[in-house]
Amino acid sequence: MKRLILIFSALWLLAAVVPAEAKNDSLKMAKKAEKQREREERERLHEIERMAQPHFKGGDIDKFEAWVVANLKFDFGTLPRDTPHVRVEVPFYVEADGSTSLSDEECPSERLYPHLVFEIKRVIQFSPEWEPGHDPLGNPIRTRQVLAITLQNHNYMGAPQPAPRPIRRGRR
Repeated sequence: MKRLILIFSALWLLAAVVPAEAKNDSLKMAKKAEKQREREERERLHEIERMAQPHFKGGDIDKFEAWVVANLKFDFGTLPRDTPHVRVEVPFYVEADGSTSLSDEECPSERLYPHLVFEIKRVIQFSPEWEPGHDPLGNPIRTRQVLAITLQNHNYMGAPQPAPRPIRRGRR
C-alpha cells in the first residue's frame, strides 16, 4: 500500500511539474515572438520614415545648409558683439514637386535676428529642386523640414566683464 501511495504521489508530482514547464516554454516563445514583431515594426517604421524624408539634390540637409550659407548676402557686422555663435532655425516645406516653400509659422530666431532670418528665407526660396519625400505607397508628398544653422560671429568681442567692485578696507 505504501508503494502504491508512493507511486501515485510521484505520478501526481510529475504531472504537476510537466505542464508548468510547458507553460513556461510557451510563455517564453510568446515573448520571443512579440519581441520579433516589435523589431520588425520598428524596422518598417524606420524604412517608411527614411522614404518620407526628402533629399537635397546635392546631398543631405548638411549639404543644403552649406549651400544656404554660401549663398547668404548678409552683413555680419549687424550681429550683437556679445554672442560668439548665432543659431537660427528656419522651418520650410519641400513640396511634392521638389520645390521649396516657406512655413507660415513664426520661428523664435526671427525675434532675435530678423534680418538674418529674412535673408535665409530668401535663399531657401531660390534653392535648387529637391527630391521629394514619399509616402509608404511611393507617392511624392509635402514634408516639413527645419534648417538649423549655427554661424560663428566674427564680431564677437568677448563676454562683457563685470564692473570692478570697490575694495573695502577695515570694518564698518
